[in-house]
Amino acid sequence: MKYFLISFYTLTSVLVLYFFTSIEQWVINSNFSWTSAKIAPYLLLVIFGILIARWFSKFFIYKIISNRLKFLRPIVFVVITAIPFVIGFVLNPIYEGDFSKQGTEIQNSESITEFKNVDLAVIAIPGCPFCYHSISKLKQLKARNPEMKIKFIVCTSNKNDLKDYIAEGGKDITVIKTDKIEFLGKMAEGKFPTFVMVKNNKAVYSWSNDQFGCLALDQLESEFSK
Repeated sequence: MKYFLISFYTLTSVLVLYFFTSIEQWVINSNFSWTSAKIAPYLLLVIFGILIARWFSKFFIYKIISNRLKFLRPIVFVVITAIPFVIGFVLNPIYEGDFSKQGTEIQNSESITEFKNVDLAVIAIPGCPFCYHSISKLKQLKARNPEMKIKFIVCTSNKNDLKDYIAEGGKDITVIKTDKIEFLGKMAEGKFPTFVMVKNNKAVYSWSNDQFGCLALDQLESEFSK
């Protein structure tokens, strides 16, 4: 029985590592907070790390480590507990922006056509891989908040620059071009994509790509639901 438990704990930890991203997506799709989704797989790894460490402390450490080395027991326990989490962190690093919500409050913003009837505007530029990859997150955001109006604004006058973004956004994300390139570029401070919360057709808050983490998404949804 005791060997069944260690096999079960180890196998489950391996499965969590393998399905790490799927677990995060499942939590998001279940309408838990974005922060909960980001934490969930790491938390599971910590829990199973503790269970594995407890098994070793009962059937291994106390038999191998003599009474003269009792001080090593908590150290070994912590090390074993940390192993699944460390592996998960190496395979799925936590970046500074993942838990960021610090953006820029925008005051006295000008009301422009691009912001009309919009809740979230995304300022992008042509051929930007970061802009393109942000669309998958925007589609998840739209799925969680069907009434949220999201507009992907590309700083270009050429319709051909929109093709890839339109194809990726599908029916969920509105993609447009704009001639207010200088105005929007200044608002984005040259960082693309920039995510802009809009209220009453005016920009009120913005996040750069590395600030638009799970806490920022939770903040945006909280403001939208008011």
